[in-house]
Amino acid sequence: MGSAYGHPSSGTSDRAFAFGANSDPSGSDHDEEINSENTLLMADEIPNAELPLQPGVGHFFFLQDPEQFNSDVLHFLRHVPEP
Repeated sequence: MGSAYGHPSSGTSDRAFAFGANSDPSGSDHDEEINSENTLLMADEIPNAELPLQPGVGHFFFLQDPEQFNSDVLHFLRHVPEP
């Protein structure tokens, strides 16, 4: 696994999502803080995850484009499989 904020990862990607909770990471295509490779890697590690990348915004995408962020959250909640 890569690193975030310049720190090495904890190496727990093999068990990080073993509990089976539904999760969709999200990010932006111009994030100044998080390397997009780490966001993509996280999405690859989560079973059945989608990765909504907010276009044209930075790290605070949920503030910069709240309508898009809310739309993505509602999409996730509407498509969570039944337990």
